[in-house]
Amino acid sequence: MSADPTSPRRSAPLERGRLENAKKSKPFRIFDFLWRRTPLILGLGVPAFLLLSLLVTPLVHPIYKVDGTLLIKPSKEPTITGRERESIQGDIGVFQRTLVLRILDRDVLQAALEKIPDEERPSFLKGLGSSERAIYSLMSRLVAKEVERTYLIRVSLEAGESRGLALTLYEVLSSLISNLQSEQEKQYASRLDYLRSERDKISSRGTEVKNRILDLAGRFNNRSFLREDYATDLGKMNLVQRLYWEAQAETLAKSAALDEAEKNRETLGKTSLEPLAQERVADNFGINQITQWTYGKSQELRAMIDGLTPENPDRKYTEERMASMNEYMANYKKSVAEETFKNLNEKRAFELDADVIKARNAYEAVRQTSEQLGRELASANEEATQISEGIFEANELTFGLSQLRDRLASINSRIDDVELEAKSPLPVTIDQVPVPPRRPASSNSSKLRMMVFVLSFGLVGGVCLLFDFLDGRIRCREELGAAIGGVGAEPVPALESEGGEAPAFARILLDQPGHPASLALRDLALRLVLEHQRCGAKIFAFAGSHPRAGNTTIALNVARAFSAHGFKVLVAELPTPSPGLAVAAALPVNSAPPSPWGNKEPDPASAVEVIPWVTGIPEDRVRSSFDSFLANAAKAYDAVLLDLVSISRSDIANEAALNSDVVVVTARQNVAVFSEIRSTVESAAAGGVPAVTTLLNFCSPDPMRTRTLSLLVTAQASISDLHKQFKARSIQSGLTLWDKARASTLWKAVLQKLKKAPAVPPPAGGAESGNTEEKK
Repeated sequence: MSADPTSPRRSAPLERGRLENAKKSKPFRIFDFLWRRTPLILGLGVPAFLLLSLLVTPLVHPIYKVDGTLLIKPSKEPTITGRERESIQGDIGVFQRTLVLRILDRDVLQAALEKIPDEERPSFLKGLGSSERAIYSLMSRLVAKEVERTYLIRVSLEAGESRGLALTLYEVLSSLISNLQSEQEKQYASRLDYLRSERDKISSRGTEVKNRILDLAGRFNNRSFLREDYATDLGKMNLVQRLYWEAQAETLAKSAALDEAEKNRETLGKTSLEPLAQERVADNFGINQITQWTYGKSQELRAMIDGLTPENPDRKYTEERMASMNEYMANYKKSVAEETFKNLNEKRAFELDADVIKARNAYEAVRQTSEQLGRELASANEEATQISEGIFEANELTFGLSQLRDRLASINSRIDDVELEAKSPLPVTIDQVPVPPRRPASSNSSKLRMMVFVLSFGLVGGVCLLFDFLDGRIRCREELGAAIGGVGAEPVPALESEGGEAPAFARILLDQPGHPASLALRDLALRLVLEHQRCGAKIFAFAGSHPRAGNTTIALNVARAFSAHGFKVLVAELPTPSPGLAVAAALPVNSAPPSPWGNKEPDPASAVEVIPWVTGIPEDRVRSSFDSFLANAAKAYDAVLLDLVSISRSDIANEAALNSDVVVVTARQNVAVFSEIRSTVESAAAGGVPAVTTLLNFCSPDPMRTRTLSLLVTAQASISDLHKQFKARSIQSGLTLWDKARASTLWKAVLQKLKKAPAVPPPAGGAESGNTEEKK
């Protein structure tokens, strides 16, 4: 296989190919099929077409056609609320397309057939009544389609005669309108029934909600939640709670004051008031006056006894008086101090007890008030909770009642709207009444010609396509290369003069060096030489995929090309039913030698040594000595070429191929079968052969295809040159081709004519619109 499948280069090394990309079956090439079979299809199809056209000529008959149109009126109607309502809900285009499909409805056609008497029907409907056959026969001849940019629907009916066509089409349109009217009445009737039943349900639910509200009101004494100012009752709880919190705070304060008074009494009762009593005694005015008077009298008495002796009785009497006065004064102070201390203690105890009593009384009063407020708060909380629950439940019921009232009002409005809509006219009318045709509109000749064309060319083309699809023979190089996942070696074309006979074809490399076959053989030989230089390949097996594939002459020519490169070459022909190497090399026929490899002779035309196969040599001797022969030949020669039969038909050929370095599978065009070649390639690849390639022999090129491809290549090159010239000129002039076209006089004349062309007014509605469309 060549290195580049798209553009194979000469003298490229061999590759096995990618077997994962190889085809398991022969690929079908549609373009090759068209190249090969188009002349045959045309040659057989044209006479068949002419013959069938003459045969179907008596079947040609005229076709009468009658038309009718339906008009859709998208009007607006006022509702009970004053707003306008569309007579066609949704998209009018969808309504129009739906109406087109409704014309072919089975019920519509059945109702139309029931209205037409049997004697007034067209011939294709006579005697059928309103059966399924009549319905589908009429359905197959009716054609309905919408007229673009209008609200018209055109309906046509075709038949082989004009009788009864207009009446049938008119009855179909009338049945459609009657069916639409009936559906509208049923639809609005069912809608009214539904709305009225919903109104009754909502009314009953509203009455139930009212009774639940009254039952809820009966569970409360004051029914405060029913009043509008129910927030006052909820504010009572807030006020009592605030007072309770204040009482609690005051209770805590009074409790703290009571604790303080008791602790003061306990602590202050343990303190001594003696310093305070002494201070008061010292600050007593009377005691101070008495003390001062006593001191003055003592000084006067001491002045009286100054100068008297201690033994003087007056002095003693005076000193005793002075001592009595001082003693009395001391005792008096002591008694006053004790009395003052006692009074202060009693006063302090009284004051402390009074403070404790006052604090305890205040605490008890505040505690009682707090307890009362707590009871009032609990009562207020219970009442507020009950009121809140009642308000919540009442609000929920009231909200539900308001929703029911709103829904009841909306349903009443919808009932009024539906009653108005039910009385509105149908938005579909017959715009153009069908008229009986006076002359045929066309004939069935075009259909017959199409049928004849399909029968003639389609039958011939189908047979050829089926034959080529099922045919497993190889016809081109690409099909052969698909077996190895590439394109393979270059094909060897057939000889024009000798027709590819073995003796002439064996000397093509020597006699005609410039022949395409000689060039292809040299290319294959050069690839094998490169394989030898690159990988050291020496043993080359040439396996024919079938008898008379030209495998022997290919091997001999490649050996001669090897010899021309200076190689020492041996060509060995292995057992075959029809030996041909001796004939191809123009060697005399010898008798069977004692050894299978003893019939070695030189090639008369080159330095190649040849071992032709001679009939009569036992194949067992070949099997037993093949390995040693192959080993010795690989040592003695630069290249050993083995001429093998098909690998699948001979175990010796299979073993020889698996022991080779390169396997060349030779196939003959239009003879070789793809499955056999694929099995040969898979067998060689599974056996570990380093390189496998394929060669198409006796290839007959298609001159017409070659000429066509060359013309296409030439045309592509010419177009590319013109494009380059236009691009170069555009760059030089600064104007593109589009700018030059717009600046031409032809473009200006076309624009001027388009500007002068009058605008086509749109078709008007009503009966004239259908006539205008018919005239168009």
